[in-house]
Amino acid sequence: MARNDSVANVTQAEDKKVASPFSADEAKASDVVRFWSTQSGYTIAVTPGKNVSFKNHVLVLGSDDPSVKKIRGLKSSSVKEVLDKPFEDETALSRFNKLLQRMVFNQDSGKVSRRGKVALLGLFSAKDGVDVMGEADELIMRALKTKSFKEGI
Repeated sequence: MARNDSVANVTQAEDKKVASPFSADEAKASDVVRFWSTQSGYTIAVTPGKNVSFKNHVLVLGSDDPSVKKIRGLKSSSVKEVLDKPFEDETALSRFNKLLQRMVFNQDSGKVSRRGKVALLGLFSAKDGVDVMGEADELIMRALKTKSFKEGI
């Protein structure tokens, strides 16, 4: 399984079991909803006794999963739904660029932050064919050309 293919860790609070992980490779792109978080291991309680957890900034759920509606309803600034199309508005595109630059590059030294690069890679799925060893600048450009957030930036 390639990086970022694992999907939501859905846990039942009462028994702590992982309930049927869903792989993005097993479904059409339209059958999945991809969420991205600024926090690596973010966990959201979607119903009493049921949590979903981001892994490496990513949470992928089936489009018919009831958790999708709950997560969309949170309106959290640290959770965004990723779309496979670029921002059309230049202002939003510029703000997205600033977000990615600040996340990936250390502000003092200008060097690539390992954690920031992991967060950046979380925007991409296995079908995007992104080289995880690629240069950070190239990955940012690819994200700017191919990704956006449903809620805007």
